[in-house]
Amino acid sequence: MKHVIGIDVGTSLIKAALYDDEGTTLLHASSKVKVMYPQEGYAEQNMNDVWEGVVSCVRKITDRCDDVESIAAVSCAGQGDGLWSIDSQGQPVGNAVLWSDNRASKIVEEWMHTGVSHQFFTTSGNTLWPGCTAPILRWLSNHDPDQYQRIDTIFYCKDWINYNLTGITATDYTDGTIPFMDPVTGEFSTDQIRLLGFEDDLLEKLPPLKSSFDVLGTVTNAAAKVTGLPEGLPVVTGMIDVMANAIAAGAVLPGQSFSIIGTTLLNAILMDRPVSEPADVGFMLTSPLEHQWVRVLGSLSGTPNLDWFLRELYDSLHCVDMGAMYRQIQGEVESVPVGANGVSFLPFIHGERSPFVNAHATSSFLGIREKTTRADMLRAVYESIGFATKHNLSSVDAQVQEMLVTGGGSNDDVWCQLIADITGAKIRVPDQKELGTLGAAIAAARGVGVLDALAFVSSEKRKERIYTPDGLNHARYEKLYELYLLAVDRMMPYWDKRNEIYR
Repeated sequence: MKHVIGIDVGTSLIKAALYDDEGTTLLHASSKVKVMYPQEGYAEQNMNDVWEGVVSCVRKITDRCDDVESIAAVSCAGQGDGLWSIDSQGQPVGNAVLWSDNRASKIVEEWMHTGVSHQFFTTSGNTLWPGCTAPILRWLSNHDPDQYQRIDTIFYCKDWINYNLTGITATDYTDGTIPFMDPVTGEFSTDQIRLLGFEDDLLEKLPPLKSSFDVLGTVTNAAAKVTGLPEGLPVVTGMIDVMANAIAAGAVLPGQSFSIIGTTLLNAILMDRPVSEPADVGFMLTSPLEHQWVRVLGSLSGTPNLDWFLRELYDSLHCVDMGAMYRQIQGEVESVPVGANGVSFLPFIHGERSPFVNAHATSSFLGIREKTTRADMLRAVYESIGFATKHNLSSVDAQVQEMLVTGGGSNDDVWCQLIADITGAKIRVPDQKELGTLGAAIAAARGVGVLDALAFVSSEKRKERIYTPDGLNHARYEKLYELYLLAVDRMMPYWDKRNEIYR
């Protein structure tokens, strides 16, 4: 029996899992990785620490695996965007700058003001925001030209792991889409590079493009020693974590919609052609599946809003069992009626990039009165993620009747029901928990021909939870959604003024 390993390198947690040829999880491991915030608006990771986190996870699996020679391949899915770069010696050029970093916000604002961002969108289908590669590169060339000049290869998180495993530099089409790819030709675009003010030699720093299912290379002797993987083991290129989750969840056909309630609140629709209307909203990713593209609305308004609220207002509960804590907060949310007794929350704790781009947007409560309770505020935080989901889908006029939902937030029954009630869509949550590692394992399996890629999906997705919208609640939320949109619109000048004062 053949086995494969899938690795999922998230922003704060790395996971790895061993699967058999029927898609059954045999072994699982995880390792936390630190995100550094050296200044307000900055978000970085030590690239070597990320690699060590992967080594730790994989080693936990290989040490417990009865027969490592039965492993047929390994593949990685990882967080997207940001800047992960190495010099000519293969060493990191400073820390990785993450997708949530905002240091390049002024550059993006200038591109928006001059029309460059709009022109870029018309040729790429992608908006520009501070955490994508292009503005970070521009910021680095302006503020640290020596470090910029030392960059030999620009790639993405999973590609850094692949490089350490194989010694080969490359990326796949899903990661490579943003920011310099022409979605029609599937190649990096010199015109887009020039439009953003870079010299043509930047093209030489971009890695070769591979299919997510290509065998990139094999595990080197050095990587084998630290990971316990067999030397010469095939390493399949892999993909961005968004697509790994989608494929593993069963979102594989044009017209399907899926959402990820995680650090990012991501909403997406599978397409059979590149689509860039309406203009200046969201992104267009190349799918790892042939003749497919993905219209992505990658909001920054995810679970960190709840994480902050629980840390600051429910700190005493962290000393008890986490399961007990979440049962208590779910009970509190359910004890409050639709609309949180008049309290609203805007979930922009990391700024926003979809459906609008504003690095200066902040989270805030509105409607607090003397009788407002902690439970009211908690429900308002929950509801805000549903409103943000609806805002993103509405921004591209998506008529979604049904959504596959994954991510950490999908484990919360109350949250899933709220999103169903707010959007009016039936929510389907696959029973399989670790979809990132499963998606990477599917790539590994397909890459070496262990089995058809989609066979894993049908095997693992034996069960799913269904949430059907409540008609009365949905009608109530339709009115409250109008209030949410009004609040977002009226906060725009406040965010601009706040930035002028505090920058």
